Amino acid sequence: MSLRQEFPSRTLFAIFISITVFCGCKHATPPQPQQPDVILLQTGRLRGNVYPLTMREGVPLQHYQKISAIIGEIRREAEAKGIKVLLFDLGDSLTGSFASFATGSENMTDFFNHLNYDAIALGNLDADVDLGILATLKMPVLTPFRNAEGKPVPKTAQNALSIGPDDFCVFAVANFYGDLDPAKAPHRFPAWFGKGQRGKPYPVREYQELLSGGKEAALRVMTWMKFESPDAAPEHFLKMLRNGGLDLILAHRVYSGEMKDAWSAESLIRWNPPVSENILRENRGFSIVRTDLKRESGSWRVLGSRVLSANSIQAKPDAALATLLQRHQKTIETADKAIAKLPSALDKVALLDLILRCLATVEHADLVAYSPNSIRGELTQGELKASRLFGVLPWTSPISRLSLRPEEIERALAASPVAVLKKDGAAVDNDGFLHLVTGRFLAEVIRDTLALPEERLFIIPESSEFGFFAETLAKRFDELMAAPPQGWKTLEPESARNK
Repeated sequence: MSLRQEFPSRTLFAIFISITVFCGCKHATPPQPQQPDVILLQTGRLRGNVYPLTMREGVPLQHYQKISAIIGEIRREAEAKGIKVLLFDLGDSLTGSFASFATGSENMTDFFNHLNYDAIALGNLDADVDLGILATLKMPVLTPFRNAEGKPVPKTAQNALSIGPDDFCVFAVANFYGDLDPAKAPHRFPAWFGKGQRGKPYPVREYQELLSGGKEAALRVMTWMKFESPDAAPEHFLKMLRNGGLDLILAHRVYSGEMKDAWSAESLIRWNPPVSENILRENRGFSIVRTDLKRESGSWRVLGSRVLSANSIQAKPDAALATLLQRHQKTIETADKAIAKLPSALDKVALLDLILRCLATVEHADLVAYSPNSIRGELTQGELKASRLFGVLPWTSPISRLSLRPEEIERALAASPVAVLKKDGAAVDNDGFLHLVTGRFLAEVIRDTLALPEERLFIIPESSEFGFFAETLAKRFDELMAAPPQGWKTLEPESARNK
């Protein structure tokens, strides 16, 4: 049956007239998306994971050359249309991998400088960075930390800064853990910032004061590292940000290790102000979030925000960046020394026991402690190389000796879940102290929790890198594997007072 048979001609004519009148034209066209005035691109928590491409074996996915390509493509398209593009990194990116450890983070400065980032922020994983490396970055550095005097930490970074030309400006501030009080979760915050530095950094919380700076018409953004509450809007905090004129939050959420990757075409959380969210990739592949904004009636409106996965990027990889990073291969390979031969695999329990034995070799140690939560993996049978040891221990925390009075020990060990060994017959020294040996971070948390004077904590100089464990294992491996040091026994924190 033909259309003419199914519908009388007058009916067809009426339908045609109705469509024409409704559309206002003879040939209807779909509405065109609005062109943004600015595109914000954000990465975060790269964790130093930039290796030469020829070192793929045993190294997580390397997507940086694809990320560079898509950023270049977006920039070229935007320039042709007169759209501004700004590129941010939200932090936790300068350190964290064996590559960044071996190169002193030069692999990451090469990456950031080659991509011409407009600004990078710092996070707690950047706390061990050599501060001199920040001077080699071509872009300004945002920090979410201050010292006791209210000055930015590190001093070469800024708590707020303006980016862009006079006719268009972004005013940015940095955040770490929202408005979480460090006293309620001291283990989540860095205990120092900068290799070899002393002095506790404090997270910035005075955002209304900070946001009062910058040009009135500037796009005001906040970089929020460790964004962990997407389901419950912190209304009091958001109100303070609104009062400061904040337009947009650039956030990076860290999922737990048990959670699988989650991707969404829409990365915008519609709070007030809205949140453009990136996530941590479980396989350590990179992702980038694109947020389009338009200036309307004196304010900024988000047109859209989405995650761009490197797996879906079709742009031709950036060969120049891959070539630039190839120069680091020899440095990384040289640092990746063989430490020992493991006759059998070490699970997390066995590895924790081995670390406690290493700590027990430190001079003047009366107690040794280490957190099971700091063991990030297991060791397989066979050759143990430095990169593998680095991967299962907490980055490069130096070893420290903390002087405690007997009545302080139980409170100290309750500050964090730890495994503890105590030396038989340990007695207080002439000043009335027992000496606890552990990693620097735990020692700093204990010192801060008990409000102890700074001189009570001594950092073992030769352990300024993870090399303390490597050297001890290499020199005394057979002895340490055969049996724990003589005269040490397990100490439960709740029984410390009676010991």
